[in-house]
Amino acid sequence: MFRLGYHATPPRVFRLPAFPRLHENNVRTGFLEDNQYSKLVIAASELWLRAMIEVARIYGWRKRELLNLRIGQVDLKRAPSAWNPARPRIAMAGK
Repeated sequence: MFRLGYHATPPRVFRLPAFPRLHENNVRTGFLEDNQYSKLVIAASELWLRAMIEVARIYGWRKRELLNLRIGQVDLKRAPSAWNPARPRIAMAGK
């Protein structure tokens, strides 16, 4: 928000404050290689399992996020990116 004010015409903020940043070590590792992904898809006999593998690969979800999904949280009419694996769908109904 400060940057918007700084670059506005006329400027609403005349200097940008410096905010200290914490060092983060939350880099996602262990992504599937193409050959590993192909083997998984071939080995997945059920359609739902292939769909979950595809969602995990496209959106970069972690294994535990997929395993914790419940049927009530999945809405096939909405994009998988709108599914929230952290909250049940009942909690999202108010939004």
